[in-house]
Amino acid sequence: MDIIKKLFSFYSSFTGDKGFLGFTTLGYPIPYFCISKGTYPVVFAQGGIHGREYITTSVLIKAVKYLQSLPFNGTLYIAPAINIDGIKIALLDKDFKANANGVDLNTNFPARWGTGSQNKTKLSKSDYIGKSVASEIEVKSLMSFTKYINPDATVSFHSKGEEIYFDFFNPFLQNLHYPLARAISDVTGYAIKVNLPSAGGYKDWCLQFLSIPSFTIEVGSDSLSHPIDLSYTDEIFLKVKDVLPTLIKEL
Repeated sequence: MDIIKKLFSFYSSFTGDKGFLGFTTLGYPIPYFCISKGTYPVVFAQGGIHGREYITTSVLIKAVKYLQSLPFNGTLYIAPAINIDGIKIALLDKDFKANANGVDLNTNFPARWGTGSQNKTKLSKSDYIGKSVASEIEVKSLMSFTKYINPDATVSFHSKGEEIYFDFFNPFLQNLHYPLARAISDVTGYAIKVNLPSAGGYKDWCLQFLSIPSFTIEVGSDSLSHPIDLSYTDEIFLKVKDVLPTLIKEL
């Protein structure tokens, strides 16, 4: 069973609060799961925004199961696969990060769009920013859903490198959110990094326009090859399983 079939099979069997936050370019619904044990804080986690990084989808499916049985106060929304089209393509082309239009979704958000050091202005498997800012339906869906649930923090799971990014051209927010980044580092063993020379990402948009703590977490050792084999799911999950509970606790 490939990872997208596994996702929809899990969605069908999940008996808790769930829904679709929008649709992909090719018309696939984008599932989310909600685990609510209190009104505050609200934390939203998403993965699979890059096609070849579907290890994050596998890890987040496992996280939903784990978090259901965990005591905490707050609400967690988890969307394991934003870029379902891209994941399906990446199952055949291991270098593919973009969506079905060839746009790298994590460069298409309205946050210094087009200014990243690796941004491309022509169609590509990765890093192409799109014809216009927020041109992609997946990006529009993710922005609309985020505004709708009004989270107190967001976490974007990517691969690879075992690193944590949390800043975007705002020293005040960087200092304010650093203790949360340190708490995540403490429970994962991942290194904190700053001043990533990228732009147009979901984390970037959350920081620039919503001013909420927002983190990009790169899972999996840098020694692994893209796409990380799903056999590493358990190993990676054990390192990141307490990221969301820690944020709930620290906010």
